[in-house]
Amino acid sequence: MLTIICGEDSAASRNHLNELRKSYHQKGFHIQQVALPEVIELHKNGAGVMSLFAAQSVYIVENLSKLYKGRTKTAAKTAVEELAKDKNIILIDWEEEKSAYELTSLKKLASSFQEYKLSATIFQLQETCYPGNLNVFLQTLRTLTTIQDEGFVFAMLWKHIRKLILVSEGILPAGTAPWQKGKLQAQARSWQDKRLVDFYEGLTRIDIRLKTSASVFSQADSIEVLACYFLR
Repeated sequence: MLTIICGEDSAASRNHLNELRKSYHQKGFHIQQVALPEVIELHKNGAGVMSLFAAQSVYIVENLSKLYKGRTKTAAKTAVEELAKDKNIILIDWEEEKSAYELTSLKKLASSFQEYKLSATIFQLQETCYPGNLNVFLQTLRTLTTIQDEGFVFAMLWKHIRKLILVSEGILPAGTAPWQKGKLQAQARSWQDKRLVDFYEGLTRIDIRLKTSASVFSQADSIEVLACYFLR
């Protein structure tokens, strides 16, 4: 039996995984973290050795999609398919920052599938980050940081700018949905290539200063200062 927890909101999906882990533990289940190479062995051995005090074992794996990919039939793909069908095994897969779109094939095997999408405001912040749009960007940032963790907001903005740099160089990031392609290309064109890279480097410096306690500003304030220089 396969449960998949995924979504670009990795903080929310990780929280759900932890809650699920806690719930199974309270019910007396034996919780076991398994690495990807161990999945095939798990398939060979069935439910494995069960704890003396546990009603059943629960196996947790991360990024199972790395094993279940491509059209070629492999031992790994067979193992995943058989484990998903086995009602005597509870397998929970956490897919970090993966959307349902990227997990179409694997999703078909799951008895339970939970996707945690980014809030609309996160997308708005990403989409408003371009030169000449400073006021809208700042308003969105201030609204967003009242409902979301600043570290999460910073990470998602950083990830988006990195994606724009790749797009500006003619590289479409893996997992990009067809409808996203045109929007990313249009936003990348609104930047002069050098300034886009400079903005990304500015975010990198903010991250370093915060991690080394060398900044007196919060992450949100640091983004505002950087935006005032690049997005005006």
